[in-house]
Amino acid sequence: MSESKCVVCLVVSLVFFLGACSGQGKDADVLNDIRDVDGADARGADDDVQDVEAVDGLDGDGFAMDQVAADNIAMDEIDDDGFPVDEMTPDADAAGSDIADGDVADGDTTVVDVDDGFCHGWGDCEGLSVCDFALGRCEHRELLPAGALEVYTFKPSAAAAGDVIVLDGARFYYSLFGFMGMKVSFDDGAPFGVSGDENRVAWTYDGNSAGEHITLKSESGQATTEEPLLFANAGVIACDGKTPKATGVIPGNVDAAGPYAAAYFDLPSQNARLYCPAQCGSVRRPPIGGVFPVVALLHGDGGLYLNYEYLAQFLASWGFVSIMPEVTGTAALASLVNSLRGVDLGALSPALAGVATTEEIVLVGHSRGTARLEQITASSSDLRDATLASVFLGPVDDALLAPGLFMTFSATGDLQSNPSYSQNAYARQPAPKWHVDIQGGNHSLFTDHKVWFGMLSDLAPDITRTEQFRIVTRFLLPLCERAFALDEHFPDMLDAPPESPAWTVEFAL
Repeated sequence: MSESKCVVCLVVSLVFFLGACSGQGKDADVLNDIRDVDGADARGADDDVQDVEAVDGLDGDGFAMDQVAADNIAMDEIDDDGFPVDEMTPDADAAGSDIADGDVADGDTTVVDVDDGFCHGWGDCEGLSVCDFALGRCEHRELLPAGALEVYTFKPSAAAAGDVIVLDGARFYYSLFGFMGMKVSFDDGAPFGVSGDENRVAWTYDGNSAGEHITLKSESGQATTEEPLLFANAGVIACDGKTPKATGVIPGNVDAAGPYAAAYFDLPSQNARLYCPAQCGSVRRPPIGGVFPVVALLHGDGGLYLNYEYLAQFLASWGFVSIMPEVTGTAALASLVNSLRGVDLGALSPALAGVATTEEIVLVGHSRGTARLEQITASSSDLRDATLASVFLGPVDDALLAPGLFMTFSATGDLQSNPSYSQNAYARQPAPKWHVDIQGGNHSLFTDHKVWFGMLSDLAPDITRTEQFRIVTRFLLPLCERAFALDEHFPDMLDAPPESPAWTVEFAL
């Protein structure tokens, strides 16, 4: 939202927070209806990984096909969730893209059957759970403010000093300034403050509490993780079969993870987390060497910078390096983004030796992050010239031209971002450009786990996070492939977007 509305929103948020703990009324019924999807309980069947349909064999090009691709469903048909199902033919040359020296098609990684116990696509998790592509597990996500404090999952399960631990749960606070009182402790250790929002907190681990459980304390009470945090060695962690491996397979389904696994690295000196193509998923796993296109994900206000891992993981699996910086000041952010273009990332971490980025970049902003995108490209001619595409998610619009191909997403239940912001930005930009309006989505569902709610915050969504995630990635992945002049696996999503009750698309080529 615009800065001029911040005071109004603070007042409205206070009214909401003070009343939220007494019950959710009609909105609670909406949530309960969604939680009953497919018989899953409120935590996605206790976060168990859902079974993935078995591979149907190989297509004529020798690529493993998932069930959707194997069924030969036409582009204009609609699946059970109201989404068009794509009939896409895998490109035999795509796995060996010349942008990466470590071709997964050349035997550098192990091909894994998709029926391996891990989630590999947006359709693999039920109810309110979403797929964490790095870990291959379904994790519960809230849609509305919960009634009581809970902790759900944390990652990584084993950490070394310097790793950033992310803890997901619900109702961590309920009053306007409740975020200031959140603390974490290990077993009987002294509590310490953490940053975050009502459903997710994060902190940098000091390496001293391995084998102990994590307790989060706040004005809502306290809750402790079921599992303890385990010890991990520093440096690269070998693949151990506990997370998905790179498959080397280009799926025929735009909703599926790509041929790589997604590993991540925390970069304290850059205040950023980086995801890259890897041999297996999770923290500091063996990366795949090569020069990869780079995408920067710029966060909005009021939530963690790590709230866009769903995009970073998905893009990493398709061969992109994705960075999520915490810096918000224009000069500092422009400098940071520029420092990650056209470099060997081994200079930032020995674990990333051999992984390099292109000079060119795609920028993605959410909410206030879109204004930051406009500002940093206006302030740095080098960055502006290097930006191949600009993507807005629920934008704030500072009325500046964004460089490169342009795509903006709005959502019908988003009260943080006025529809005019996307409409005006779209009208101002030259072609090629796309405006995707998500039906029943809202501002919160552009993030991993943030919930904005109240009169001027968000409407109760009619769809789940997974459904909004896959709308975004269905259009974002093809845009990134086109921007970097890569092999295009799903060009029809841009050239002839299918009609769907889940979205409307306006575009000009």
